[in-house]
Amino acid sequence: MATDAAEPGLPGLRTTHDWSSVLDEAHVVAVRDRAGRAPVDPTHLVLEVLAYAVDEALEGTGRHVWVELHDDGSVSVTDDGRGTDTRPDAAGQAVIKPVMATPDLRFHQQDDAPVLVDGEPRSGLSTVCAVSTWLEHVNRRATGAWMRRYEAGRPAVRTHPTGGPGRHDRHVRAVPPGPRPRGRSRRRGPPASPDAGAVSAGRRRRLMSAGSLSAAAGAPGRVGRSSGSAARSPGRRPRRW
Repeated sequence: MATDAAEPGLPGLRTTHDWSSVLDEAHVVAVRDRAGRAPVDPTHLVLEVLAYAVDEALEGTGRHVWVELHDDGSVSVTDDGRGTDTRPDAAGQAVIKPVMATPDLRFHQQDDAPVLVDGEPRSGLSTVCAVSTWLEHVNRRATGAWMRRYEAGRPAVRTHPTGGPGRHDRHVRAVPPGPRPRGRSRRRGPPASPDAGAVSAGRRRRLMSAGSLSAAAGAPGRVGRSSGSAARSPGRRPRRW
């Protein structure tokens, strides 16, 4: 795996993430070590990605999300929100917020992190990326579109353009750990991401509106800050990343 952790970030910039580097190696190692001791439910990983689409829906900047189960065992989530924050560096090159390989500072090791519908606290996209065999992130903004692949939680190639500017959306496709789903299922809805690679016919697609997306996540209160342990299953100990 040709990891390119040296790709420059934006030193000194902190939003929901620290933009100084595209990779926090210590964070990735810690997440993978914990997952090795206590395997992660693949459903929780999908919920982690969906939570960002829910954020867009609740803010009125996204209306739909496509969830696809592919024959190769990968799962993809695409939403029509604003895409991932992208800013130019001193040379004018696009730098995408390092959401996949650095911790989300709102949730990382926070006791009051939001609780998802499976009763586990929200941890961020980097926890999904860290435990996935590979993950591809396609980001579209008004100024352009870019793609990057990660393997075992680390950047495998430099960010590169894919397509041109136009609609906004975010597409995440990954191979989660655990048993691979079997069987073939029906296709529904329009293509979620035509330049993210060919998708075979045997897949399940679910198209959700903003209203049904919020309902699937529970309620705004379930997506926002947790009000306690009521949302967790009785006697269940939440995972801490």
